[in-house]
Amino acid sequence: MKSQRLLVLARMIFCLSSFLFACLTLWSLATAAESDKAWNQDDFKIDEASLLDIRQFELVFRTGGWHSQWSDQNGTLNYNYAIYHNSSKNIDSNLYINPALNYMLENDKQVIKLGINPRISYNESSGEYVYHTKYSSQTTEQEGRNHQRNLGINGLLDFDWKYYGGSRLFLGSKCKVDGRESIFYRNASQMSKTDTTTAGRSQEKYNRETYNFIINASINGGWGRMVEGKYAYQALQLLADLADAGRLRKAAAREEILELAALISDARNVYVFDGRLKMLSALERIMTFIISRGFVAPEDLSALLVVDDTYRYVSEDSRAFGLQTGFRLGTELDIDNDEASTYNQDNVLQSYSKEEVSTFTTYAGLEIHYACPLDRHWQLTTSAYADYKYKRFNYGEDIPKRHFAIGAVEGKLDYYFNTRWRLGMGINGNITGDLVPFVISTRESYYRQYKESYRQIITAAGLSANMSYQLNTDLEWTASLSGRWEKSQCFDYSLEAEYPQPSVGIPPSVINQMHHDFMDELGFSWSIGTWLSYRIF
Repeated sequence: MKSQRLLVLARMIFCLSSFLFACLTLWSLATAAESDKAWNQDDFKIDEASLLDIRQFELVFRTGGWHSQWSDQNGTLNYNYAIYHNSSKNIDSNLYINPALNYMLENDKQVIKLGINPRISYNESSGEYVYHTKYSSQTTEQEGRNHQRNLGINGLLDFDWKYYGGSRLFLGSKCKVDGRESIFYRNASQMSKTDTTTAGRSQEKYNRETYNFIINASINGGWGRMVEGKYAYQALQLLADLADAGRLRKAAAREEILELAALISDARNVYVFDGRLKMLSALERIMTFIISRGFVAPEDLSALLVVDDTYRYVSEDSRAFGLQTGFRLGTELDIDNDEASTYNQDNVLQSYSKEEVSTFTTYAGLEIHYACPLDRHWQLTTSAYADYKYKRFNYGEDIPKRHFAIGAVEGKLDYYFNTRWRLGMGINGNITGDLVPFVISTRESYYRQYKESYRQIITAAGLSANMSYQLNTDLEWTASLSGRWEKSQCFDYSLEAEYPQPSVGIPPSVINQMHHDFMDELGFSWSIGTWLSYRIF
């Protein structure tokens, strides 16, 4: 009953959030129309900007700080009449350095994006947990504390290419290569008791080293286009700030705004080793343009100060616009190597495991994306997709298979207060379901073979909010808060036992088979974090 009430509450919150998001979107559309009319720049909209030739090259350093996470789960294991409640709290100190090198080429025929993102991270976490399980007439309680450290190295190469033909039809390809290595240490203490036993304490140390390599390649195609409009937005913001300061002598025509957007794009994307000289050159070009077009008086030094401030601090976030629908077909190879050791409080080895697992996935899907800068202050971004995936897992001699479908939808609404402050809010939801029973384990006894399988459906919904502040020209601070609800249901659980292969003269036959409702679980978690981004060029 408690899990059902929580599920109803989660659905109510998700529906209310969706309703609020829709109301904000409609209100933003109305506000956008009124704002543009009051500003009187010929009712220019960012989504009217013609496609610019953009060749962008940037190097950004990102570093993260403190995070906190909390989760709560309630569920039932119907096949053995167990009811459980799990909760955990963790405080993370997460320090990472992520130099992101990105290149983008965009013109009327093609879009090319290339990203190289190496990352070094160190995480130290302290937390506590409580497990309460009632099995038949016996109750088990466990509580414990964890202290863990993790050092990770990650390298990512991401390539995306699209070629556009007539009527905005496109064909493209994507490729991603990701390699990770992680060293993990954990010290844990635990106290457990049941109805018939007194409380007992245990302590253990856990060491783990993992290596993971993923390569993903796909082809995609469809209709429509997402166009980058951030330089048109920057041109609008610059003219708006001049108007707010009382320095703008006339409204700009549409063609003049497009010319200013192209000028800003050229000024930002030219590489100059000395950033000071690059800034001076950009300000000189912008001032020459707005003076020559009569937007400001030649002797107006106040206008120069406004242009300097806006150009330095205006957001570099994407202000994409457009509608794009399409398909994707792809494959993915995932190779995992995992080595783990557990020691007791006397530092005696209790268990050791070494596992090599490879997973081969083929997938096909449909997707739709829509983005719209509602006005200078509001940006709406939405997307939805549906995928079918087929996975083959290789565990030594076992090759279990999994067929499942995924559907997801998400939306995000950003509000830019001014050139320094930005606030964003997002909602997302997804559902994942196995199409056929998934084999989770096979094992043998002296004269029998066992196989376990189940099907699972997971539905989830999430809310997120983030706030960013531009500390100076190149340094940005961001804080985020997010919450997530997840409902997991396993069904068609099956445990089969059969005689082994006819090596002993007995043909294989199923001797028993049990079906159960396997698991019903509702969980909630939230996290908060903060990080810094520094733009080199």
